[in-house]
Amino acid sequence: AADGHPALFSAEEGLRMAAWQLLLLAAYELRAGSLLTNAQRRAGLRHLQTGGPARRSSTIAMVASVPKHDKPSSSAPLELVAALKLAVDDRRRVDELVTCFDYSGSVEVDGRQYVGQGAVKRFFHALFLDANVHDLTLLGGDEASMAKGDLYLLLETGAGPRQLLLRPVFTGGLVASLSLRETVVPPGAAPLFSPALQSAPDSSTGPDGPAWETFDGRVRQRIWRRTDLFAAGNTFLKDTLELSTGRIILIVDATVWALYGPKMDAWAASVDLILDAVVAPGNEDQKTMETFCFLLDELKRVDPLRRSEPVLAVGGGVLTDTTGFACACWRRGVPWCRLPTTLLGMVDASVGIKVAINYHRKNGVGHFFSPLHTFVDSSFLGTLPLPEIRSGVGEIMKAALVHDVRLWELMQEHGPRLIRERFMDSVEADAVIKISVDAMLQCIGPDLWEEALLRPMDFGHSFSRTLEADERFQLRHGEAVAIDCVFSSLLAEQKGILPSQQADALLALYARLGLPCSIAGITAETYKRARDEIVVHRDGLLRAPLPAGIGSCNYVDDISDAEIERAFERLQDFMRANPEARAGLFLALRAPILGISVSPISGARASISGVRLPPFPTPSSPVPAPTLTQYITVRQPPQSGAIPGSPPPRYCCSDCGVRPRLLTITPVHSPPPPRYYRRCCGIRPSRSTRRAPTEGPLRSRPPPPPPPPQKKN
Repeated sequence: AADGHPALFSAEEGLRMAAWQLLLLAAYELRAGSLLTNAQRRAGLRHLQTGGPARRSSTIAMVASVPKHDKPSSSAPLELVAALKLAVDDRRRVDELVTCFDYSGSVEVDGRQYVGQGAVKRFFHALFLDANVHDLTLLGGDEASMAKGDLYLLLETGAGPRQLLLRPVFTGGLVASLSLRETVVPPGAAPLFSPALQSAPDSSTGPDGPAWETFDGRVRQRIWRRTDLFAAGNTFLKDTLELSTGRIILIVDATVWALYGPKMDAWAASVDLILDAVVAPGNEDQKTMETFCFLLDELKRVDPLRRSEPVLAVGGGVLTDTTGFACACWRRGVPWCRLPTTLLGMVDASVGIKVAINYHRKNGVGHFFSPLHTFVDSSFLGTLPLPEIRSGVGEIMKAALVHDVRLWELMQEHGPRLIRERFMDSVEADAVIKISVDAMLQCIGPDLWEEALLRPMDFGHSFSRTLEADERFQLRHGEAVAIDCVFSSLLAEQKGILPSQQADALLALYARLGLPCSIAGITAETYKRARDEIVVHRDGLLRAPLPAGIGSCNYVDDISDAEIERAFERLQDFMRANPEARAGLFLALRAPILGISVSPISGARASISGVRLPPFPTPSSPVPAPTLTQYITVRQPPQSGAIPGSPPPRYCCSDCGVRPRLLTITPVHSPPPPRYYRRCCGIRPSRSTRRAPTEGPLRSRPPPPPPPPQKKN
């Protein structure tokens, strides 16, 4: 007994408690309780966060990996208690506690169940905060209880001590379920556990049902794998969306509409639907507030019924992100669905529920808003240019390095061929797409709101946010992720987490696949700045996932300047030997005309489907007047100098008088782009030069009438 409280255990129990306390002290002080990461599900390895600053300035030591096992370790209960005590001491460390649980692990309290890592985090965070828990002690209990795995804990709360019984069930070293019960309830005390939302995803699907499902606590998203959804007479979209009004609302990427618009019109007529299409830009530099406002205007125009007419977004990740955010904001949320048409959109964005636009920073304004359905249709990949295919491969390799070694093996054996074939019409391509979506679903499916901040799928996103936002580099998202993955792997090698043989194999495979490993103009200082910027996004801690052998990962909270410099020098040595692995070919076909190659040599021509394009302008030929339709973008190099044989940069037209970042050349005869799109440089025009909603060239609005003359006194 202490402080006037009644005794909670006898002297004999106190001796047993002291023995358990010694074991707990060792696990806690050395942090040898291997806080398991999300990657163990496949890899069967144990990982531990290393080098992280805690509130007591302690260091978490890394423990050696152990072989895969089916039976739980005898130290697993102590590891769970050590993680609980760490979270009590520093509530930011609840994420480490969550990694002790399986992806679909659950906590059961008073008949309520909290399923998935996100719900588990919400439960413990509310418990520690609401009860003002400031200390945790492991009580011994009797030998029979300990043999059954029962754990008795004494919590020091703001209202006095509370005793809990924990009954965990382990599967492969991870907590599959945890039952909590308060054994001694002080008279007149308030309930220790507060209710929270129960969220249990249901993955039971029949042979004709969706391939995957997610549940965010409000919306159950069904993810379907189908081919050629816009084939004439195919009623799958109509039946799945349950369209009862005879109309389907599509927000379509301008590139996709230029290629598939006639097919979509014919499909709608064949299934007795009226197609109401909104054509929107889909490039990263147009993921802006202007495009978002344009979509809001278009949603007002088409005015979808609140539940009976879900909006279908068809395009790449930029288009689906922007459309999802517009649907989330219009009338406080209208139902929407998505059909990604790029490889990156299929393997990366087809599971998550994040929607956003770029404002002051990448994805600076956004929300979490789940679609009702996601359709994965690989028939669109046949018209995707190879640079966009490789951008998607950058996300596939991310999952291969930290989560699923099967992806690594498939890409090592078949990767170059799959890229050439654009991941179409082969068993290996279907397997890669399926395993990639499986990996995303396993890692983020139970925590769609990203409440747990230790996520293996954040690999490749520690430095890439800064690289992608830097105007000098002009990187696609997948290209930036690929460069990040390579550099993070070399940092893991410097820390002794990744063997040098596997680092060499990684660099060789990236070179074979044609993935960028670096880019001209990047320095070690760039990576240092990116390291410092990502800390804000991750709640004040670095939490950087690094590969700990192919297919698994560790998390670190500290990456020193010296480690960055050594890793950068190692990368520079590789790039000097393999200059072809450098990103920065400044000619890029960004989307509207897909599957063609254009030579930058003066006077070169390109063709698609028999349509000849005008030659690129040279100093002796004037710049052709652009039209309001498809366009080819020719990037200007970030450094001084031009592409050999290419024309010098020039002004697009007399309307803007500004040297454009992108020179646009467009063929004719295709639907007009959306309003507010400037034909020359893509910059939002002033109010007087916005495009009228009718077809035709840009024309200025008539000037406002002069103000009436003022009356003289």
